[in-house]
Amino acid sequence: SLWELWARRGVNRNASGINTSFVLGLQEINGLTLYLNLGSEFGGLSSHEPHSLVAGATGSGKSVLIQALMLDIAATNAPALAKIALIDPKMGVDYSALEALPHMREPIVTTRERAKLLLEELENRYRRFAAARARDLSTYNSKSAPDERLPMLFVVHDEFADWMLEDGYKQAVGSAVQRLGVKARAAGIHLVF
Repeated sequence: SLWELWARRGVNRNASGINTSFVLGLQEINGLTLYLNLGSEFGGLSSHEPHSLVAGATGSGKSVLIQALMLDIAATNAPALAKIALIDPKMGVDYSALEALPHMREPIVTTRERAKLLLEELENRYRRFAAARARDLSTYNSKSAPDERLPMLFVVHDEFADWMLEDGYKQAVGSAVQRLGVKARAAGIHLVF
């Protein structure tokens, strides 16, 4: 069970105190804990790419995996260090129990209009970094007053493919997602689609 995995899991904190390794399940080969390592190698596994794509057939457990990932982010990080922004076209029904987490940046985003704005807002981080002459999140936070420090941000977009079928959304969001994919890691943003 997930509880058993969490009881024996390790925590991989970076220099800022943020855990960047999250439990995905068990490795079939050896029964060891399988981590998504967004910061550095951990648990005998190499560091993974900064962004994740969760894919599978309908009913295969994609949303359950994402819920477990979100719970692990919240369980191993203080709200001041890690925030979650969730976009869910299904009106948040799969995630309603998680909406009260103090780690949620805002209520679950359920409209295309708000999703577009959210993804565009993330680029504001780059402007703040440029003004502070900081190349990444840890440098920015080390130069900032405690009340101006930024948390690591996990942007979860469920059912991304469904909304990308609409031309208006695809045009508005496609370029923003491309820019985030390239620059987001340094800005402390991890995308989970």
